[in-house]
Amino acid sequence: MYRIKNRKTHLKTILTLSILGFSSIYMNYAMVALTNSDNSVELDGNFDTPKTNEVSLSEWWNASFLYRKLINISNPTAVDLNDFTTYISFDYTDLVSQGHMNSSLYDIRIVENGVLREYYYRIDYPSADYATVWFKTNCSSSSTEYDTFLYYGNNSVGRAESHYMSQDPEGLIWYSFENDNTGVIVDKLANYNATMYNNPSHTTGKVGDNSLSFNGNNQYLGIQS
Repeated sequence: MYRIKNRKTHLKTILTLSILGFSSIYMNYAMVALTNSDNSVELDGNFDTPKTNEVSLSEWWNASFLYRKLINISNPTAVDLNDFTTYISFDYTDLVSQGHMNSSLYDIRIVENGVLREYYYRIDYPSADYATVWFKTNCSSSSTEYDTFLYYGNNSVGRAESHYMSQDPEGLIWYSFENDNTGVIVDKLANYNATMYNNPSHTTGKVGDNSLSFNGNNQYLGIQS
């Protein structure tokens, strides 16, 4: 897989994220819900360790969303992070099969301290059955905060377009090199496809099934305008 960045690389490694607690409410009950840290169903993902078992007392953001997951965000640096872009990845198919999440992921929201944050998501990335959600967050220096949630479980809504990022925060181009047998490399972000020159070959990929191998004999990709 190959990416072209459109900004300086985010210092994502300084944030430690984990998702805890599986909560639901009924529409006619109080708008306060606690995550269950002892018997939570964790979202699968490559989260850094250690994970904590803190419980948030934040009020429910919107009663029309039936479920939420607490996202613990840690900032070990001496610098306050404001509107910092980070991400979570999780197996969304399990939640969809349970009827808890819409298969389009239109119902997901990132809410921090009761405020809807800017976000972007991609289905089946970095691999099949997984979703990645990028979002902006604030986190004070040398602290762990428990005020950010992934909300979902509302089939009556579309994406929050006014808070949806216009493009993938990871970059301008995503070449997965999957099923590119016509000489054209398809940009999964739908910005710039590329043409293969002098027959570079497919080989086993680190992410997904395939990658592209160049032997140095004037093999290259030409980005289409």
